Amino acid sequence: MEHIILIGDPGTGKSTLLTGLTGKPFASGMSTGTGKTTQLQTEVVNGVRYSDTPGLDDAVTKKRAAEEIAAAVRLGGTVKLLFVVTLEAARIRAGNMATIRTVVDALKEREVRVTGKFSVLINKMTPREKAMWTDAATSGPDLMRDILNDIGPVDRLAFMERVYALEDADNGKLPAQQLTVVRSLLTAMQTMDVPSGTSVEVKVDKIGELTAAFEAELKQTKAAHEAALAAAKKGDTTLLHEIVRGVSNVASVVALASPAAQLARGFRSLF
Repeated sequence: MEHIILIGDPGTGKSTLLTGLTGKPFASGMSTGTGKTTQLQTEVVNGVRYSDTPGLDDAVTKKRAAEEIAAAVRLGGTVKLLFVVTLEAARIRAGNMATIRTVVDALKEREVRVTGKFSVLINKMTPREKAMWTDAATSGPDLMRDILNDIGPVDRLAFMERVYALEDADNGKLPAQQLTVVRSLLTAMQTMDVPSGTSVEVKVDKIGELTAAFEAELKQTKAAHEAALAAAKKGDTTLLHEIVRGVSNVASVVALASPAAQLARGFRSLF
């Protein structure tokens, strides 16, 4: 059976997506302390299983969440694995990266062929964020893939704008435009064969360390952005050329999210 598993930290919008896809009520909305999803919820619709899992980025419930993610994997099937993430200040959250790494590592340990077969949906983007990250002129999608490739090659990468009407709603209805994006993504995604009963250990004890490591990378990125902006203001065309090509002297710097990238676009005619 085809089995679509959504994984993501609290508040990324997994439950709302699944409610829209299936017509079944997956609990979503605002909550205090923990995410709305606290245990595995799985529904079969038209011969396809859909599973909603709780987020790992919650100090109180992360061990229970890890068990529920493992329970989803044990159901097995022809799995399409989709991580749902959000941005902070136009950059992917460190906690989201730590969640992806933790789950992917757990699957690899059981020799599930996950490399290059999991996909990522960046949800709840502002219009400006979406415009920046989907702009091929500044290699936005390629730059995001470069970041995620620190974990492993990604199959599909999709971007979706925030629906402000859903912000304060419980069990809100996803608009048709967003549903089309998600359905198209799921249709195109690769699958991985997971035998029923496959037991994985989602190791959450070190997720704090992973998050801190990714936070450090983000700080390095921010410092590189500031250096790139200074170089752009000085007219350093060599660095500007690197920015335009999506290259940096600091590993995996996301120049697109920097004001320097906007300046670089204005200098494209120099190259």
